[in-house]
Amino acid sequence: MDMKKRSVVMQTQLLIFCILLPLSPVSAEETDFSCVQQQVRAKTMVTERLQEFDVILKNDCPGSVNWTLCIERMNPFTNRVTETLTPSGQLEKDKQFRINLQMKKMEDQQNKLSGYEEFYVNATFAIDTVEPPRCVARQCESDKKSVRDKIRANERARQKAEAEMNRKMDSECPQSGWSDAQQEKCMTRIQKEAKDKLDSYAETDRALRMELAEIAPDLCEIHSVE
Repeated sequence: MDMKKRSVVMQTQLLIFCILLPLSPVSAEETDFSCVQQQVRAKTMVTERLQEFDVILKNDCPGSVNWTLCIERMNPFTNRVTETLTPSGQLEKDKQFRINLQMKKMEDQQNKLSGYEEFYVNATFAIDTVEPPRCVARQCESDKKSVRDKIRANERARQKAEAEMNRKMDSECPQSGWSDAQQEKCMTRIQKEAKDKLDSYAETDRALRMELAEIAPDLCEIHSVE
């Protein structure tokens, strides 16, 4: 057999071999699931004790998609996970799934603060299998720790300045022996004296929270009552 015929035979055998090879399944990581829309929507507050959110998945893909959520409920003061939910299911084409979450109001008696639970939500998708949940709170909170420490330090300083302002009003603007107008004028003067310092703490808090939101925003967005 001459070289030309041998080359043709080898190419034909290679082609047959490739046709007979089984097709490997496409993993979730290799598939583009941007056709699944994910939304977290805060609902109108009905009671002060709870703030409700809806987590919504909408399938605009050509076929059905399997999904798994990892929802991590967190204490707003310690930023520790208090509960982890991992629902899963299948979403048909052009269908929508909605899960309702209720965030409880909590009190931090030591620091005289109140706030609602916060949460992370992360979704994983697959076509032929159910993917295990991918929970992100631990890694995200590790990345956010230094900024959170600054926020807490700034809040302690603000509380200290506010407490000092209140003590000054109590001592310099007594209720007994003063008319309402005199007392109000005295308190207004002290509040104005403290305003620049308190405004500075408020501005620092806003800047730090913006910095916090910029840490891995696609993965580490935390949902809370604004």
